Amino acid sequence: MQTWKKYTSSDAWIEARIAENRIKEKKMNINPFKFDLKSLQDDMKALTDRLNDIRATGYAGGDMVSVTLNGSNQAVSVTISDEAAALGRQALETLVCAAINDASEKINAEKISVQQELAQSRFPGLF
Repeated sequence: MQTWKKYTSSDAWIEARIAENRIKEKKMNINPFKFDLKSLQDDMKALTDRLNDIRATGYAGGDMVSVTLNGSNQAVSVTISDEAAALGRQALETLVCAAINDASEKINAEKISVQQELAQSRFPGLF
């Protein structure tokens, strides 16, 4: 309320507030890295598409079971050999889990690689 008493009219007070905000805006750097935000947004969309296109196959039991996952960690295919099927339910469950974990590790490693590649291209020398 003290600032209100300094001015003779409400218009003068409003103009002073507008002038103060303009000064603050000039001091405040909204985009300190000078990014082209549209370009960055396009890169992030391309990254998302690329990550979704990744596929990795995990194996277990000497290739008796294989599982292929996509970039969203969804199973795309499962292959079980006749040898694995003959091992019994519990052994088969263990092999399928191991193949899924193997594929998931490969997917995660590929995702990290793709993300680092994008980061290095956008921010050279930083990584």
